[in-house]
Amino acid sequence: MRTIEIPTGSRFSRWITTGEVYSRLAPSGSKRKRYAPCRCDCGAMRDVLTESLRSGASVSCGCFHVDGLVRHNRSYHPAYYVWKGMIDRCSNPKAKDWHNYGGRGIKVCDQWKDDPTAFCDWAESNGHKKGLQIDRIDNFGDYEPANCHFVTPKVNSRNKRNNSRLSAFGEAKTLSTWAEDQRCVVSYGTLCRRIQKGVSPEEAIMKPVCCLGAD
Repeated sequence: MRTIEIPTGSRFSRWITTGEVYSRLAPSGSKRKRYAPCRCDCGAMRDVLTESLRSGASVSCGCFHVDGLVRHNRSYHPAYYVWKGMIDRCSNPKAKDWHNYGGRGIKVCDQWKDDPTAFCDWAESNGHKKGLQIDRIDNFGDYEPANCHFVTPKVNSRNKRNNSRLSAFGEAKTLSTWAEDQRCVVSYGTLCRRIQKGVSPEEAIMKPVCCLGAD
């Protein structure tokens, strides 16, 4: 049976549809889903799954839940500010780092996007503590439970997409991380020079300087 489209101007809690429904591949890439351009009562613009609008799973851009957090003092949870920064980077074109996140297609999963409480609960169960930062395991992937963990700022800086990555022994790491790996017998500078010269990754990491001539 044909699904009835949602007319422009339809209201779903704090959402109002602003354009025609369209289809695109879901983040998992497994199948196409229907989305409706929407404006939240607070002014935020977002494309929302039509099934989430109809079921009530999505009621706002997140402000509805933020209001609830403030009323229950959950906005003072340390992870709330991690959530707020994550949302800003991915959805606010005026954010300082938006071009590295939302500007290149990085999104926050539906589970977290509209529900900071769900994110804070996940953070509590996954090692969040003061001084740690959220990091995406796959730097080309979205913010979602399976692709995120908490790391130190030093580790997070290594994992930025502009760091050179090297695949060896079936693993992919930044060059700076390989230089600190117990299998690496040369300095970071030597490792970089070897890779630039075309030495195979395994040899560049494991061969002592004397075995590869002038490094």
